[in-house]
Amino acid sequence: MAGLFLGNRTWPIALDMGTESVRMLQLAESGEVMRAVACAKWQVPESLADDPAARREAMVQSVQEMLKAGRFRGRRVVTALSSDVLHIKNVRLPQVPPEEMDLAARAEAEERFGFPVPGNLLNTIQAGQVRSGNEVRNEVILMAVQEQVVDERLALLEDMGLEPEHIEAEPVALFRVLERYLRRRSDEDAVSVAIDIGVRGTCVVVARGRNIVFTKFIAIGGRRMTDAVARQLNLEYDDARQIRQRASEWESQSPGGRRDGDRDGTRDRTSVGWTVRDAMRTEVETLCSEIALCLRYCSVTFRGLRPDRIALTGGEACDPMTVEMIGDQLNMECVANQPLRNIDTSAADFGADRRGLMTDWALCSGMAFRHTGFALERTNKSNRQGADRDGRRLSA
Repeated sequence: MAGLFLGNRTWPIALDMGTESVRMLQLAESGEVMRAVACAKWQVPESLADDPAARREAMVQSVQEMLKAGRFRGRRVVTALSSDVLHIKNVRLPQVPPEEMDLAARAEAEERFGFPVPGNLLNTIQAGQVRSGNEVRNEVILMAVQEQVVDERLALLEDMGLEPEHIEAEPVALFRVLERYLRRRSDEDAVSVAIDIGVRGTCVVVARGRNIVFTKFIAIGGRRMTDAVARQLNLEYDDARQIRQRASEWESQSPGGRRDGDRDGTRDRTSVGWTVRDAMRTEVETLCSEIALCLRYCSVTFRGLRPDRIALTGGEACDPMTVEMIGDQLNMECVANQPLRNIDTSAADFGADRRGLMTDWALCSGMAFRHTGFALERTNKSNRQGADRDGRRLSA
């Protein structure tokens, strides 16, 4: 197996440094097939949660060990800054010549965010033209980061022995998981909503076609949901997390599922599943209220922009109970998106993750897909009619 991919194009390593785990993934093109050639995962010990220095040291050591033990080729890496350290704002700028747009966006960013945005620390995404009063203006998404954050990330990668090729913005990488399927002309006006629910919070990305039009970070995630269960059941955090996992497994395996029991009034309100659901309800309702406001802003700003379904990723999307509750609250179809669908993963050791949907690999997958655009075009050429091959890529 070691020589299987020799001579084929291998892309940089995607490195996702999350709250509770570190993931690494490397893809390669083998003929017309995209393959995962190497992957690794390290679970952050709970004992390091409140010790940043020890956590950093352990993370460096673990990444170095994963590089040695895995089949990773090279040391080039793509990583991402999470939405909670990014400064993100939708603004409306006057219509100016393209050469003046960057200056206008930079000036607006410094005024909005209150810190200088030099060099490439600002990313702008053209969301589209909107009417503001009697004027037509450009809706622009500003994504900025403070220089100290980037310096700290570069220093960390250097200590790991990695060569940074690119630092992504999390929302852009997350949307790429959906973007890679938008190749037909009929997809140009398709409305996509990607919602990644992680431990610390939720990243919402709304797009029309292959263009992001809105993104927001909501500080409600899996930790707050688990904390709610721990409070109601008077448990420690780890015990509450295990209870949530067991309740989700039990309900997903129950004949008829939850809906049948609710419909005929036979649901057992003394069951663990009902208790967990009841404990999480307030947090889920608050999260869904925030998501609904995001969707309303998009439908008002970009008239007619209304999604039919929502794609969920992140650790919480592995939980069918959470997916179902969000769908009920938003009154919209919600599906757990499989980020590595149509990718040959037989040569990579995903361990126990392989048995699930691997929704928590979404960010890592999105970063890995950054280099696969042309390969995917060739892969889809034979079975996709009317594909849009203009090579447009979102700025990262």
